[in-house]
Amino acid sequence: MADTHLVTGATGFVGGALALELISRTDVVIGCLVRGEAPEARLERALTGAARAYGRADLIPEIRRRCRVIPGDILQPLCGEAAMRLENGTEIWHCAASLRFRQVQAPEIFAHNVGGTRNVVGLARYLRSAAVNYISTAYVAGTRTGIIREEVPPSNVAPNNCYERSKIEAESVLSQVTAVHTRILRPGIVIGHSRTHAATNFTGLYGCINELQRLKRRLGKEWRRHSLCNSSIRILGRPETPLNLIPVDAVAADAVRVGLSNSSVRVFHLTNSCQPEVASVAAVLMNEVGLPSACFVDSSRDFTAVEKALARALLFYGSYLNSPKSFDRTNTDACGGNSRWPLDTEAIRAYVRWFLETTVSSLRMDLRAA
Repeated sequence: MADTHLVTGATGFVGGALALELISRTDVVIGCLVRGEAPEARLERALTGAARAYGRADLIPEIRRRCRVIPGDILQPLCGEAAMRLENGTEIWHCAASLRFRQVQAPEIFAHNVGGTRNVVGLARYLRSAAVNYISTAYVAGTRTGIIREEVPPSNVAPNNCYERSKIEAESVLSQVTAVHTRILRPGIVIGHSRTHAATNFTGLYGCINELQRLKRRLGKEWRRHSLCNSSIRILGRPETPLNLIPVDAVAADAVRVGLSNSSVRVFHLTNSCQPEVASVAAVLMNEVGLPSACFVDSSRDFTAVEKALARALLFYGSYLNSPKSFDRTNTDACGGNSRWPLDTEAIRAYVRWFLETTVSSLRMDLRAA
């Protein structure tokens, strides 16, 4: 393993957890690529905040001792100034990405996720890096169902949105690299820490909760009228579809474990072999947000105005409700570790309540500051 590592996206959710795992499991020096103004302050705030949120305040002295800010930007060739500040042989963990998904945002998404990956690969070649470890997503599987193998997606795979398409193209960039060893690491739907339930980014499951809350506020009386006339609300989807929810610390632990291994394979699923079903997750979400229970159907015919509005709000999440798939972990399991993170109803409720309580507290603080 190289003595110096570079993490892109260390101020983000997965990148921050991965940096903490590297600090915990190794004695390497960690360079963190940070763009914009006051990068030192941003990195300090992000990593120490994550350490406290995850119950690892003991890592804060090591964060300050071993983490180095590398000013730069994945949108620039060789990531800006990074090449001038790093040693030859530096191992790279490429976590930075755009998590947007709408078609109108396609230029930004592809600039970050495909163009940015090309620039990171260019930096790796320049530095003769020991390896590039790329954080992708298990959902490059797109519309495929059934068992998804740890292999580069076929060229004809159909993505569900711009985000998935950008990640498929980025994986194609990595798969063609021969001068540097590359690993493609694919998390499932990343949620908060397994013990504290804390998260530092509110996309994925949390984005779905936000959509439900926004729609409830916007429709107001219409929601109440619907609830008076109906005991449930219809949603397009298959209730038995598994959702691959995985705690962020489990993702980071698997990633570093793979990086420390001598495995020569290139694709690894950082996923949960204990997937809860859509129906059980939806039951918790609807109850905690204060909405009627979900009734899954296979047709939107005769939907009420409220049900149509909900279908539009959850359009991005529809693919997760309708495409049952499970993820093979042969390569990842060969590196050891724990693949089972059971998420029963009460466990899911704990994550949802942490998020709801945190966002309410943040709103109150904002109102006081105003």
